[in-house]
Order: sequence, then structure tokens, then C-alpha cells
Amino acid sequence: DANYSSFNTVMNNNLNTYNCAYYTNDNTGSYSGSVFCDQPNKYDTGTTGNINVYEYDESTGDVSNTIANYVFNDNGKLYNFIPGKTYYWESASDSSINGYVKPTGERRIITIHGTNRQTRNVRDLGGLPVDTDGDGTIDGKIKYQKLYRGEKIWGTNNSGATRAQFEKLGIYNEYDLRTPGSEIVTSEEDKLANYTNNEIVHYRIDHTEFGSAATEARFNGKSYYQLSRDAAIDVMKKVVAGNDDYALYFHCRIGADRTGTLAYLLEGVLGVPTEYRHQDYELTTFFGLRERTRYYFKKDSTNDEYKFIYLKKAIRHATPNNDEITGEENVMDWFLLEGNSTDDCSDITALINQFRAKMIDYN
Repeated sequence: DANYSSFNTVMNNNLNTYNCAYYTNDNTGSYSGSVFCDQPNKYDTGTTGNINVYEYDESTGDVSNTIANYVFNDNGKLYNFIPGKTYYWESASDSSINGYVKPTGERRIITIHGTNRQTRNVRDLGGLPVDTDGDGTIDGKIKYQKLYRGEKIWGTNNSGATRAQFEKLGIYNEYDLRTPGSEIVTSEEDKLANYTNNEIVHYRIDHTEFGSAATEARFNGKSYYQLSRDAAIDVMKKVVAGNDDYALYFHCRIGADRTGTLAYLLEGVLGVPTEYRHQDYELTTFFGLRERTRYYFKKDSTNDEYKFIYLKKAIRHATPNNDEITGEENVMDWFLLEGNSTDDCSDITALINQFRAKMIDYN
């Protein structure tokens, strides 16, 4: 519902019904409510203590010799499985207590526990279906364990305790979309080993729109379009250059708007159908964003412009001969609006094809 008042009423009623924890101050992590409604399902082993979890090959009956460290154990309750895989688990103190589990579904919602505050709103982009040629047929899905999105990494004076949880997931690369300085408080968070900061602006991806003189100076004269596209290109290049185990976590402050912008663009070039991009965007609602305002004041208008609608209009407007309101979204057309990037990527289409080769499990 584009009516802000009506939208907020519905959202607040839903969050209140389940006593969902929502941020009262997202800078300090203060929240109200007691139920973390964005948490994934867990597998309860029925026992407590340390649990060893191994991947299991159903076709051969072989159990891997390597513990699946990416599975998080919370006193016998297991999280972070990869959907579709089969696992064998056993108590570390008594191997006679054991079992098998095979999680179903598509999306992989991640649980991260730190010593300061739990880093939330974290999910793997893996499992999203892709239609690479746009013919309406699903060609495959995004690989798991490659790209993750979420909020900033809560820690205590960069102690490394939360960072260790990401490393167990195989994530050593961090891509931070926040404003340098004021938003990035080292005393409140951990940073991953390979940290990159590249600021973008919420949803502002119209190639015709620039900021104020001060904003243009801050961004070296780049349009908002160029900022977002260059960030997406940067992420694609990192994935393409990385080895098969390369994984990257991208985030802003709470993983909603700037993170949602980048996720929407990356999913678009991979061929994720629009309705699934919407679903990934809306999953952030369970994070408890009671006042998830999606609009900003457009400088040349007397009315508020809704952020997410504005993003979708900008993508539709990029598609030749399509009305910006009713036209189909084609993120590839949007990427090619201004030809090639000004960086060393001379062929965006070739880069996207390389990115797809790294990111997609084809049928």
C-alpha cells in the first residue's frame, strides 16, 4: 500500500501481534519487544552440549570426515544448514546419541551470535531461482555460500568474537555500504579480514539524477546511478576473481535500504524473477523495522517519492520503449544505460556472464 499511514498501521499491528523485537535505536542496537521474528527454523537434537555435524552423501552412505563448522550449535539446537543437503550429527561426548537431518526449502536464513549483540537480518542469497534468458522458464538457482546480506557486524571493540562466527561460515570478505566516519563505529563492531567500504545512497539509481553540489563533491562528481552500478560491478568483479570458496558479506547499517538496493541489482543481473526479488526485499520486514519508511523528499518535487517504487521506476524507465510505471523491469538495460563503466571493466555484459558462471547452479 503506497499510503504511508495505512502501511505503517498494518506493519505495526503485525509486529505487535507476535511481540517482534524492533529497533528503537539502530545505532546502538536498542530494541523493544522480546521475539526475534527474523530467526530461522532450528533443528533440535534433543540433547545438549557440543554437537559434531557432518555432511552425508545419501547415494554412497558416506559421512564426510570434516565437521561442517558452518552449522551453528546453540546447546543442541542447530542452525545454518544448507537446504537440500543431508547431515549426520552426533553428541561430542557420546557418539551413540546421533541422527540425520535434511533441511528443505530454498532460502537460508543465518544465525550469528556475538558477545555484544546478535548480528541479525543475515541471509544467504543462495536458493533464489534464476531465469537468465527471461523466457519464463527457471534455468537454475543461485549457489549457496557465495553472497550474503545483512546488518552491520556487531562486536565489542573489534574483539573478533563475532568475526569468528562469520569465518566459520567461510566468510572473510566484507563490503560495507555505509557513510565513512559517523556511521562506522569501530568500538561497536567487528570487521572481517578483507574489508571494503564503498558508500551508496538508498534506492537513488536514476541515471538522470545528481545530488547537491556538496554531495557531488563528496562522491567525486558521480551520479547516484554511477555509485550503485559501480558498487554492483565491484562486487561482481570480486566474485569473478575469487576462488571457488570465495564468499562475501555485504551490508549497510541495518541491511534494509542500501543493502536492499545492491541485492536487487545483483539479483536482477543474475536473472532472479521480479516476484522473488520482492520476496527477498520484504524478508527484512521480519527484522522488526517498525518504521520502515520507504520514501524520501525528491528535490524537484513537492511530494514524497517512495524509495522502493522510485527504484523500480528507474529500472523500468531504463528499458527502451517501456512506460516507467507499467513497463517490465530489465536490470541489464539499466546497467547499460551509460555504456561501459569508467573503471577497468571494459565490457559489462562479459562481466555479468562471468558473474553468472560463478554464481548459478544450472538445471
